[in-house]
Amino acid sequence: MSTSKAPGSLESLKHVLSPDAPGLVAVLNNRADLERAEVEHWYRIPVQSAPDGLRKIRWVAFYLTKVFGREKWSVQHWAKVRKITKARRVELLPQQERHPRAQNLYYRLELGALQTRPERNIDVECDGDTWHIKPEAAAHDNARNNFMEQRGWHVLRFNTKQLTDDLGGCVHSVTKMINRCGGLILSDDSVKAVSESRPDGWKQLRLF
Repeated sequence: MSTSKAPGSLESLKHVLSPDAPGLVAVLNNRADLERAEVEHWYRIPVQSAPDGLRKIRWVAFYLTKVFGREKWSVQHWAKVRKITKARRVELLPQQERHPRAQNLYYRLELGALQTRPERNIDVECDGDTWHIKPEAAAHDNARNNFMEQRGWHVLRFNTKQLTDDLGGCVHSVTKMINRCGGLILSDDSVKAVSESRPDGWKQLRLF
């Protein structure tokens, strides 16, 4: 497990928490822990191995290992952390009273509703001709596109000529894709469509 600020790979966190909100990514090796987080709204962390700053975290996301089948090797779920307390393992899991760590202390993270990361990501690639025109680079780009599309990303690619001669058109393509994915999620949890009028010059930077 590791602590971090709200990372770019967890875009869905940004519309409910500050991008600077400290959080934790926990590695899940069994389905029971994910079920507890979803149904009972809590997760445990051994006090002995807890990362520094744990009591300051405001969210926890779950990295799923191979036991999760199609969702393996990904972060699909997260939740707000509402409160953190301490308890012995046997108090958290009384049915495991004979467990060798039954008397060990754990942090109990009280969680909000488990959220699923929406599949609405957009990847914008700006391809320089010097590298991307090479056959081996083209093959790599195609493989990358396929990899990302299979995982819910929408990939947009623009070459040097497009960016130089028609920057406004490139931005127009990005805004159309944003709206196709439902719009921008704002800090107040509202969703806003982006104007698809072609921007003039560097006004396109206002989009970001």
